[in-house]
Amino acid sequence: MIKQGIRKEGLFAAMAVVAASLTLVSLQAVAAIPDASGLIHGCYNKTNGSSRIIDTASASCVKPEIPIQWNQVGPQGPVGPQGPQGAQGPQGPQGFTGATGATGAQGPAGQAGAVALFIRERTDLVGALDTPLNINSLNLPAGNYLLTATVSVFNDDGDPQTLACSLNPTGRKDQIELPGRDDGSGGQLTIIAPFSTAVAAVVTLNCGGFQIVLTKSVIAAIPVSAITAQ
Repeated sequence: MIKQGIRKEGLFAAMAVVAASLTLVSLQAVAAIPDASGLIHGCYNKTNGSSRIIDTASASCVKPEIPIQWNQVGPQGPVGPQGPQGAQGPQGPQGFTGATGATGAQGPAGQAGAVALFIRERTDLVGALDTPLNINSLNLPAGNYLLTATVSVFNDDGDPQTLACSLNPTGRKDQIELPGRDDGSGGQLTIIAPFSTAVAAVVTLNCGGFQIVLTKSVIAAIPVSAITAQ
């Protein structure tokens, strides 16, 4: 009975040794290899050429070993040659419209443009105006104009006579009285009128007077930007 008790105690002691060994192996398994700086430490035996890896936190080399170490990651290699250019990628979507830029400074005033003038002078249509006649006309494009019509005549009668004219389609009318032939019968009548038209138009000058003889007529039109009645 005594011998059996001794055997049981020996068995318990052996089990304790095995458990301790397993614990040591477990601790070694979680050793810091490589260390925090990424180095792997080891020992090289100069006598027999053997080597072993160690955790410097818990072990060190012994004679005749010498410590050795190497990096877990090797040094960066040289830059390789540039590869061929890749294929062009697809066009990206259109970007957002940028903000409107600030208004630039006003430039200097330009030179005044040339003034257009429409005019027609007639000396071919002359003679007595006993019956009112269309003595002149002027074709105009659409626009705003200042019209001037002038008639040169003389009185071929011994008594004073009257010349009456109208500028159409403005409806502007005027007249003058001419003395008799013996008193210097020459005279001139002028009509000035504004005129606006949205389409091409024809301006006409109609005149008449007993024993009044026409010598010349002129219609002129100067374009203007706007007409303001006051």
